[in-house]
Amino acid sequence: MPTVTLWNENKVYLKNFLSQHCQRVCLTIDTWTSPQNQSYMCLTVQFINNDWNLHKKILNFCQVISNTGEAMAKFVESCLHEWGLSCVLTLTVDNATSNDT
Repeated sequence: MPTVTLWNENKVYLKNFLSQHCQRVCLTIDTWTSPQNQSYMCLTVQFINNDWNLHKKILNFCQVISNTGEAMAKFVESCLHEWGLSCVLTLTVDNATSNDT
């Protein structure tokens, strides 16, 4: 099975699971720059399901053009919309100065 097909199937499953079994989610954003001077960002969701089991899943991992606070906010907003998440309890970021925005 192609990797993209597998990703899409798992994404649909996780999206349905989140909508049915989670009251609130916590997000973590991590950004870093590679030795080739390319920036990457990862958005991770943590949640406790209805059975009180803790889960942690990567929602998005991508290369970003800008590490500004505005760019990161737009990235998070688009991911939340794409995943249908509206009840975010916390958002944890690293101590980069762009996160002050």
